[in-house]
Amino acid sequence: MKLSFSKFDIAINIACLALIVGSVVNLIVAWNALPDQFPAQYDFAGNVTRWGGKGELIAMPAIAWAGYLLLSIIERFPQIWNTGVKVTEENKERVYRTMKSFLSATKLMLVAPFVLVLFNTMLSDALQGWWIVYIILTIAYIVFFFVKLFRASRTII
Repeated sequence: MKLSFSKFDIAINIACLALIVGSVVNLIVAWNALPDQFPAQYDFAGNVTRWGGKGELIAMPAIAWAGYLLLSIIERFPQIWNTGVKVTEENKERVYRTMKSFLSATKLMLVAPFVLVLFNTMLSDALQGWWIVYIILTIAYIVFFFVKLFRASRTII
């Protein structure tokens, strides 16, 4: 089954690409002005527990790119998705459309923290409370999509 991209999917992909490309461009532009040492690890209170070299900064957009590309490949093959619900001829399109939107949103939820941590690290700033907001949003989006998926799997008479 081939699913077309919805406006939601397109918007999410544009946001992901803008974040990743923007972080790479920002890193390239700022590279020579950056200090040699950066906070590389934080504890739960947001305090720096390890310092690393600026070469480690390259890992952030690289991981974001890898995750984005992997999920982009996976979303093109609905037949390999484990939906967690029974897929029938009646609900197939609704279930797969919901899963495709879930995978698109997952791309953004994967890319955003790497970009945010990169910018935060480049500023040599302690992590703020945004990570708690991120965790809450991640849980909320997972619950939202699983409720939507369960509803999409029910056969409409």
